[in-house]
Amino acid sequence: MHVPTRTCIGCRERGAATELLRVVAFIDDSGEQVGATFAVVPDLARKLPGRGAWMHRDPACMAAAARRQAFARALRIAGKPQLDALAEAITGAGS
Repeated sequence: MHVPTRTCIGCRERGAATELLRVVAFIDDSGEQVGATFAVVPDLARKLPGRGAWMHRDPACMAAAARRQAFARALRIAGKPQLDALAEAITGAGS
């Protein structure tokens, strides 16, 4: 059986899609675009609309992706990512 592979936006390692977490951007409908922020939220069911990015459930991968500005690039959106919901999902998964 074929297992899809994806690349982690943090460490850039390839892995099975079942091992990685899909994340999507959630944009507020305020209409403000200049210097806007967007929330990066986990897509646990892998059904949320929009472009997704994949990463390991590891705080180090999240930090590397934030440092490299990989969220904005992978999700093709301008602005500063808010990682609160993602950080909560990652740290909650480890406990």
